[in-house]
Amino acid sequence: MLCTLLPLMPLLGVGHTLGIRSDLTTGHKVIAFTAKDRAGKTVHFPGDFKGRVVLLDFWSTQCGPCMAEAPNIVKVYRGQHAKGFDILGISLNDKQSIKTLSAEMKTKGIVWDQITDDKYWDSPVVKLYQVEQIPQAFLVDGSTGKILGQGEEILGPHLLPAVQKALRSHRAKA
Repeated sequence: MLCTLLPLMPLLGVGHTLGIRSDLTTGHKVIAFTAKDRAGKTVHFPGDFKGRVVLLDFWSTQCGPCMAEAPNIVKVYRGQHAKGFDILGISLNDKQSIKTLSAEMKTKGIVWDQITDDKYWDSPVVKLYQVEQIPQAFLVDGSTGKILGQGEEILGPHLLPAVQKALRSHRAKA
């Protein structure tokens, strides 16, 4: 199940690529962007992640499926971060829920950078990527900007093997 932009269909059980730009698929390059994180630091994606494998994760604390996926993402992050894995979260929280974002992140063990602006579905990065449902994620080679996996390929039980494969490939190139 997914959380979606469609107001009359808050949970939509279809493929994770609905509404995603056709050029944002495995093998293509991500769209570079610059945004401020929660601390006000400028983040250049994917440029700030050179030499790393990074998960670009679109999510919200208001999204049940996102919160259900969080423990898995945290577990993979904890096990793979020292090996070259990072996460950049794009939080689609609205003005009300953004007030509790820090507490929710702490409770779930989410310690990585977050881009959030309380604009919910109107966030510039969400619009740039044409995300219409969450959770939505892209596994990216931070050096090349190439998408290594996305959507269902990297959610749930598929995340850890995808990250491990990407890290092995990344090390072999170095």
